[in-house]
Amino acid sequence: ESGKLSDGHQALFIDSAIGAHSMTTEMVVFGDEGLIKLEEDMIKAKPLYSRDMNNDGVLEVGSMYIPQGWEETAFADIPFIEYYSTYSIDGDSHKVMERYTDRERRFYIEIPPAWFEKVTLNKLDDGVQLVDIASRNVLFEVRWQENDMLAPASATILEETKDMVFYTEMAEMKDFPFTQFHLLQDEF
Repeated sequence: ESGKLSDGHQALFIDSAIGAHSMTTEMVVFGDEGLIKLEEDMIKAKPLYSRDMNNDGVLEVGSMYIPQGWEETAFADIPFIEYYSTYSIDGDSHKVMERYTDRERRFYIEIPPAWFEKVTLNKLDDGVQLVDIASRNVLFEVRWQENDMLAPASATILEETKDMVFYTEMAEMKDFPFTQFHLLQDEF
């Protein structure tokens, strides 16, 4: 993918598969003295491509980390938290987005910047909770059920698809609003 770094330099972002599941990203910058390969190669546990996540004209490089408490979990069951960062020609990076993505149910919860690296997850039979690591308080909860079932009367509907209803029964938090929930189809 060709795009801009955060400092305005043009670069080529090379996302390459490593083995069956992993990926790496390399960046080659079109500098004043020719092509310059940035020193940092990003190796990712799962494929996560570089793209302009916030529509600002700058490409972000995707990566991920294991939430606290999931370190000893089997690889296939880890609910990775994804994050996207911008880079400059001198290698400085700045995280611009962090989110939990459920690819099976095709949604993501964008984590507000004040909560970057401060949340973990609790998986429920029919939902997921984002939890404050320090206090263990639930910050955001989404539940799902088939569309032909009635959501609880106390539920706030977050989104609906032809097959599923995504809802929450918790009160909206000012610093973690319900608008942080998105269907993956919203990205395309």
